[in-house]
Amino acid sequence: MKLQKLFMIMLVAIIATSQSIFAAATEKLPTAVRVDTTSAYGAVSSASATHNSYPASKAFDKNKADTNGRWLSVIGDNMFLVYAFKEPTLVNALTVVAGHDNKGGSNSTGRAPKSWTFEGSNDGKDWTILDTQTSETGWSNGEERYYSFTNGQAYKYYKYNCTALNGGTDYLQLWELEFYCYNPTHPIIGESFLVHSGSLSYTITTMLKVNSGDVYWIADDGSKAYTNLIQEALAEGASIDGTISSLPENKTYQISVFAENSEGTSEEFVDILYYGALSLGETYNADENGYAAGGVIVSRANPDPWPLTINYSISATTTGAEEGVTWEAPKPVIIPANETSVMLPVKPLLDANVDEDIQVTISLEAGNYELPAVVTASITILNLTFSDDYNTWCAKEAGLASEPSNWSLGRAPIASDRILFDGRFSSASCTWDVATSVASWSQIEGYTGTITFMTTYPDLGFEQFVIAGDAVIDSGIWTHSENSDTEVYRLAVSVGGDLTLAAAASIDVRLKGFARKKYYPGAGAGVHAGGSSKGDKVYGDLYEPINLG
Repeated sequence: MKLQKLFMIMLVAIIATSQSIFAAATEKLPTAVRVDTTSAYGAVSSASATHNSYPASKAFDKNKADTNGRWLSVIGDNMFLVYAFKEPTLVNALTVVAGHDNKGGSNSTGRAPKSWTFEGSNDGKDWTILDTQTSETGWSNGEERYYSFTNGQAYKYYKYNCTALNGGTDYLQLWELEFYCYNPTHPIIGESFLVHSGSLSYTITTMLKVNSGDVYWIADDGSKAYTNLIQEALAEGASIDGTISSLPENKTYQISVFAENSEGTSEEFVDILYYGALSLGETYNADENGYAAGGVIVSRANPDPWPLTINYSISATTTGAEEGVTWEAPKPVIIPANETSVMLPVKPLLDANVDEDIQVTISLEAGNYELPAVVTASITILNLTFSDDYNTWCAKEAGLASEPSNWSLGRAPIASDRILFDGRFSSASCTWDVATSVASWSQIEGYTGTITFMTTYPDLGFEQFVIAGDAVIDSGIWTHSENSDTEVYRLAVSVGGDLTLAAAASIDVRLKGFARKKYYPGAGAGVHAGGSSKGDKVYGDLYEPINLG
């Protein structure tokens, strides 16, 4: 074993190619060797203003598993970082990895770089532009793009200088920058993967894509690396299986494969594993009220520096309860770097077909870790319940406010009631035919129905509806009953407290005017009455109409 060469990258003069110095993204060449940018070889020496939690060093931490590994540079004319090697190092290609944040979607892709230069220097002052990109669009979250360019000069400093984003307005966001150089005589590692093959045992499979060499696995716990020879002089194009075992237990390891021959070395990250058994801990019930997630806590022994992916499933025996209807389909979760635990969440959905509490089983599934003796935990998804503080509209279809079965308290509203329209229970429209006043009124976000008040003109019956306290209309519509040949209905609501009308809500009485196709003094021949009725014009004087229209 040539330990004196392990973890070293030999610098070899590049063989010139016909590629453009400003080449667009290309397929990674088989002779591309990733240049080591760990602390043994260099570090970020300067950078533009960054988010405090996501400094430029994150661009070289090899963490593409969660949002903790991203670099965020404050938006500006020059969003840059400078990486300083301890010794001049040849770089003639780089991979740019678009970041991903918790919001995802356009929030991430808008922060992806569009235009930049990649520059080299040996004094950190005078820079040579090695590559320029001006229109890199259409990124997806976590996408990797590889750029090669002609460069035969080893530089000590390299600058990535971004000048435009894909529509983002706050930060440049990258998961990683990876430097490469070409060396056709190095062994180049091809596809490698890791499989849990038994108790505290893993099989690592790797191949040499280009050239032959000795192949090792490396397990790094963040403070110490363990290595073992897999195969001496593995031939080009050949693959080999190795066994990872006998590591110190209850630690998380970053697994890589390493290949070397007399001409140089290469190393590739493979996966993360936890060499020990996880444990399930506290459980928390989920609740349809507020869509509050529940779940069970899964833990490893120590706050290791590597994130760990955990797999799990959810099942239930309650009739009608199913994934995607009663709860969100589970996705793998990650124990973040430097933390010991995470919740395996059960996120409830509003399931109108199941009107009872649901018992579900959370099962820890196989992954790069040992399963504990107990792999399941049970929790309850609490059914959506009415609050006794409100008389809540729960009609299954459009109906009258005077119908007792349309309300959570089993009776029509009375003066002391606080009225609630909540789309989680019902978005059916309501015809308000109850003359009594109420204590307060709330239409919260999610209610999409229409409240039609049967309030009338004086001396015609139900003249005015009174809300003694506040009225909050976050969503839905207020209107009045439609008039026909007589002037009967108007919208007349008295609010004793504050009236809040949100942007998603409206008070809309269009096309509810009365006495269509009749004529009144002052209207003029041929002018229809009934002010807002299907395009009819206001009757009478425009400023002093005879009646409301």
